[in-house]
Amino acid sequence: MGDFLKGVDQKSLSPEIISGIKNHQAIDKFTDSHPEVRNLKKMISSERKRFHGIITDIAFDHFLANEWHRFYNVSLNEFCHNTYYYLASSQQYIPKNATRLTNTVASLVKNQWLDNYLTLEGTSKAIDSVARRLRFDNNLSGGIDEIDRNYSVYRLSFLRFYPELIEFVEKQSIESKVK
Repeated sequence: MGDFLKGVDQKSLSPEIISGIKNHQAIDKFTDSHPEVRNLKKMISSERKRFHGIITDIAFDHFLANEWHRFYNVSLNEFCHNTYYYLASSQQYIPKNATRLTNTVASLVKNQWLDNYLTLEGTSKAIDSVARRLRFDNNLSGGIDEIDRNYSVYRLSFLRFYPELIEFVEKQSIESKVK
């Protein structure tokens, strides 16, 4: 929800949703400032450097799907199935004027986006889909080439980054409970 709330009165949202949005924002900030992520920017071609964050986020989604077993006891398939079910049954929590969010959640469930990150083809489709949704001319489409060209570097960066992200989120959770 955090990426889709421009123009939405956040005071109308439940405390749980606001907490989730704050968690999302903290994760984005942590990720964007992390040395592994910042170093990957140097590998992006000059024509797509502006989209470094999007490309890296989606690359990391790909590596999370493929390395899921390293971090979680539940299978990726079970996690995806449960997530799709939860999202499909949670539409009433989306603010009425958040049409883009409603449409995105419906598409995510219908097209099973999370499963698509397992392959480079699915990951490529995700990047190209973001490129189409941008409201300005861009050259993000084809951004999979940036990942493919530096695949092993992205993978190793992800494997160093993700455990630190897990630790950060756990710490954030503990701190929010103390407050």
